[in-house]
Amino acid sequence: MDAFSRVPDELWFGGADRGDGALHFLSPPDLLRLSIVCRGSLPFAAAAGHCLRLRNLQDHELDFLTSLLQRVRDVRSIEVHENGVIDGLIQVIAKHCPLLTSLNVARCEGLNDFSFLTPRFPALTSLNLIMCENLTDASIQVIAQHCPTLEDLKVTGCEDLTDVSIQAIAQYCPALTSLDVGACTNLTDVSIQAIAQHCPVITSLNVAECEDLTDVSIQAIAQHCPALAQLYVSWCTNLTDVSIQAIAQHCPALASLKATGIFNLTDVSIQAIAQHCPALTALNVAYCKQLTDVSIQAIAQHCPALATLNVGACRNLTDVSIQAIAQHCHGLAFLNGRRCNKLTNVSTKAIAQSYFK
Repeated sequence: MDAFSRVPDELWFGGADRGDGALHFLSPPDLLRLSIVCRGSLPFAAAAGHCLRLRNLQDHELDFLTSLLQRVRDVRSIEVHENGVIDGLIQVIAKHCPLLTSLNVARCEGLNDFSFLTPRFPALTSLNLIMCENLTDASIQVIAQHCPTLEDLKVTGCEDLTDVSIQAIAQYCPALTSLDVGACTNLTDVSIQAIAQHCPVITSLNVAECEDLTDVSIQAIAQHCPALAQLYVSWCTNLTDVSIQAIAQHCPALASLKATGIFNLTDVSIQAIAQHCPALTALNVAYCKQLTDVSIQAIAQHCPALATLNVGACRNLTDVSIQAIAQHCHGLAFLNGRRCNKLTNVSTKAIAQSYFK
């Protein structure tokens, strides 16, 4: 056994999801040299369970990356840091990583439709395209058609996408469990209805700031996706109690609800969530200005596992709400009550007595 083989995997690859291993800080040329020097003794096979991270990739390094991937063909997760995408990178990854299951190119401004014109990722299950603002429906349609096993798609901030993209995902990716289309402002109910009808195993949906959505979308999700556990609808200002009541009645596994800035929301919605979703651990209803103590008291009494609560700017709330939370939700880790003008030191004292004994 040579010296390289004696080095623990943790030092090469780092801890799970930490990305702090030595290999993550090497450039493609250095990684290639290391793999050659090690003569196969370096446990690159273990890389299948780890992420190859590319930082500040330069044009002249693409050949090195190609050679590296030819030697290490079992890489299954690649993360390209911001602005790390260069011409030809996606094609190289697609050609030499046939087992790739996860690709993260979030905030890579160099990414465009040409990047996805020909690449195929038949095993891909997770794709992060957050803030890749140059992508259009053309890219997502190709991805949908050639990634049938896709389970997790994030396209937050891709403002040029329309219903055409999401309809394609719904049509070709029935195994989808998580969809993040926040701030994709061109989307309408057509998109979310398609997802509801064709992707019944959805557990996480983020449509925050999709301002054209109505209750029709969320009702469809509630009726067809009973396993939903996370719903983010902040600043979807057309939504009403109808949406949240439908989710409460049909999605008992709901654990996280973010509904910031839904001005039409009333106590009826939150009482329904409290009654039907006892596993709730996170609730954000900041700027839902119609809510009263009735809502938060109900949450406190029926959702004892609550760990995160944001009621900022809910100006009708009083100390009664916070006292109820302090009394019943002993695992609370985060509470935001800013701009709740009726809260006093009584609330502060209740929290202090409950959590800082």
